[in-house]
Amino acid sequence: MPLKLLYDGKGADQSLEPEIDIIAVHGLNPRDKSDDALQSWIRNDHLWLRDSLPKAIPASRIMLYKYDSSQVFNADRSPFIAEATAFLGSLWVKRRECPSRPLLLIGHSLGGILIKQAIVNAHMDTKYEDLRNSIFGLVFMGTPHYGSTSQSKTMFSEACAKIIRTLNTSVADGVLRAIEENSTFSDILQDHWRSKLESYRFISCYGTNDNVVPYEYARQSLSDSRETVIKRTSDHVGICRFDPSDDTDEEEYEELVVNMKSLCEDVLRAGASHLDPFKPMIRST
Repeated sequence: MPLKLLYDGKGADQSLEPEIDIIAVHGLNPRDKSDDALQSWIRNDHLWLRDSLPKAIPASRIMLYKYDSSQVFNADRSPFIAEATAFLGSLWVKRRECPSRPLLLIGHSLGGILIKQAIVNAHMDTKYEDLRNSIFGLVFMGTPHYGSTSQSKTMFSEACAKIIRTLNTSVADGVLRAIEENSTFSDILQDHWRSKLESYRFISCYGTNDNVVPYEYARQSLSDSRETVIKRTSDHVGICRFDPSDDTDEEEYEELVVNMKSLCEDVLRAGASHLDPFKPMIRST
């Protein structure tokens, strides 16, 4: 299965029952190798999704979605849309016994764009009604966004093109052509995605050394109640990696995980009301 289980949410002594599902989606594989789906999240042998996150949110089932990004991010739009639907299908299978369990999605780089497309697809198919209503939070790490103006659309395309040039040469030509023509990413998300922003809470991470997706591209310019923006002292590749032996990494990981934990606590406190996608969760004071 494309979904790799990293932690079952039952605790070290298997005494817990999972309350949250957390799914991480990688971006473009830098080396076109199958293990990049895992390596994208590792720094110095530390896979924070497996080695650290369960300690902070012990009743969370954590999984990693694996796919061949070189086949998805190319000049033809259809594989991209098909992969987004395949992602939904994998989630639907894994969650058959817990279809209403709250769901938090994490996307690195263009993986965040794939998540967006999956949510758009889910709203077009009644099969995924429980799934789409279960999503309460989205964590974007170095994911390029754009607004409603032609200038921001150009900025978005430029950011995506930089990702391709920086991370992958074997598929660059076709992907760059698609992005420059705005045929793959830009138009499919604009109207559909903007109408769904109020349904979710967001954590958006940007890297201070990221010259691919800088601050102004990596956030969605929402209100503080909808979007938390977190600084990472990293480049584009390293924004989703943490080394606990590095003081800066450890501090920035703590900020990220505290915000993630807060989102999880809010949705569990809200209970069944989180199933209404148009009812924002209100943080208790």
